Amino acid sequence: MTTKLIPMAICYDFDGTLSPQYMQNVSFLPNLGYSNPKDFWDEVKVCAKKQNMDETLAYMNLMIDKAREKNIALTPRFLMQCGKDIRVILIKLADVFTWVYFAYKEILEIC
Repeated sequence: MTTKLIPMAICYDFDGTLSPQYMQNVSFLPNLGYSNPKDFWDEVKVCAKKQNMDETLAYMNLMIDKAREKNIALTPRFLMQCGKDIRVILIKLADVFTWVYFAYKEILEIC
């Protein structure tokens, strides 16, 4: 039996290029109790330096730790709820989808 490939793309704005601010600032961090997102990002810098780790990995780890402290389950439903208010820069988003399309097309040609 042949496996059918299903086109798929995952967009995650880890570097702030698709949104005018860090997407976590919109509702994820407020749900963790941060009224000022800068407090969270300052903790990230301290954690990254203390643990000698990359800041991207440090903030992802800190998000998980802080959610656990608040007994917040990181379910798809919760994450989608947090993401519903995020505004993206559509021009850049279109560029990403164009890149994904051509990357996918190249992968199919190789396979």
